[in-house]
Amino acid sequence: MSALGAALDRFERRMEQGREDPFFMSREWLDLRYKVIKKSAGCCQCCGGRADADNSLQVDHIKPRSKFPELSLVESNLQVLCRRCNLGKGNKDATDWRFEPSRELRILEGLEPARRFKLQQLGWLKVNGDSKQIRTAAHAEYRRLWREIETAWASNLPGAPK
Repeated sequence: MSALGAALDRFERRMEQGREDPFFMSREWLDLRYKVIKKSAGCCQCCGGRADADNSLQVDHIKPRSKFPELSLVESNLQVLCRRCNLGKGNKDATDWRFEPSRELRILEGLEPARRFKLQQLGWLKVNGDSKQIRTAAHAEYRRLWREIETAWASNLPGAPK
C-alpha cells in the first residue's frame, strides 16, 4: 500500500471513531484554508517561520469554532500559525497574530514615489556616506524630510485640525 493510501486509511478510521471533524474536509473549508495560507505567503503570522517536516502550518480560528461556530468560514477570523505557535492556544486564547502595519509603514504606503525615493537615498547616505560630514548632513536632512512628511500625513487624518 502506498503512503497516501495508508494515510487515507488512517483518516477513515479516525472519522469512523469520531476523532476527525468532517468540517475540515469540506470543500468550503479547504478552499478558504488555501486562500488564507496563500495570503500569508506560507509563513506563520506569529513567528514568521515556514513549514517543515516537524512543524506544519495550521489555519487557526482566532475566535474558536467551539464558542463561535458562526465564524467558522469567516476569513477575518482566520490566521496562519505554525504547529508550535498554535500548540498551546486551544480555545482559551483569541490572540490575533496577523500583521498590523506600523504608523511609519502606513505613511510610506501613501507617499508619492519621488519623496519615498528621496527618503531611501538619504537613508542610504546616512549609513554609507563617504565621510562623517556627508553621513551627518544626510541624517539631518532625512529627519527634516521625515518630520515634514509625518506632519502632512497627520494633518490629513480624519478629525485633524485644519
